[in-house]
Amino acid sequence: MNAPHKLLVLYTGGTIGMQTSADGLVPADGFEARLRAEQAAHPERPAPAWVFRELSPPIDSANMSQDHWLAMRDAIVGAVTEDGCDAVLLLHGTDTLAYSAAALSFLLLSLGVPVVLTGSMQPAGVPGSDAWDNLFGALAVLAEGVAPGVHLYFHGRLLHGARASKVRSEAFDAFAEVARPRHGEAALELPAALRWRQPRRP
Repeated sequence: MNAPHKLLVLYTGGTIGMQTSADGLVPADGFEARLRAEQAAHPERPAPAWVFRELSPPIDSANMSQDHWLAMRDAIVGAVTEDGCDAVLLLHGTDTLAYSAAALSFLLLSLGVPVVLTGSMQPAGVPGSDAWDNLFGALAVLAEGVAPGVHLYFHGRLLHGARASKVRSEAFDAFAEVARPRHGEAALELPAALRWRQPRRP
């Protein structure tokens, strides 16, 4: 696992980039300038060289659809095959972050580069937000080298993209890999009331 030479930061919207409006918090564009300013203010944070692309318009991930998954796939594949990127950081809202990570795990099976999704529970710039910690934490693990495939980084943990689930809505450690029974094991774990019993003889 090698550090990337050229990384794509793909911004789709979500809480991490939301800003206050007359209608409350809304997805906002212009996140590249905010990210570059934050990185310049903290040069000690490790990060590979990156280029930025924004899917327009940025959306609340509660509105994520299959069309958005395909647009993300196309942007990622284009960045790798045409622009020479060898890693991708995808910024995404948390409502459907695990769903998108799972979908992209299959849509990008043969890509051969690491793709890491992250987001935040609070917008960047809000006091005490987890946004910059998650974003620069994801950049740091990519700088160290991540195996090819789709991953989800959140609250200091790198998770398998097809196994991550949102397990909390009120805490920063909102995602985890949830254990699931392997194929064929479900019948061994049926509640006792549902298990077959030999009838009693009269």
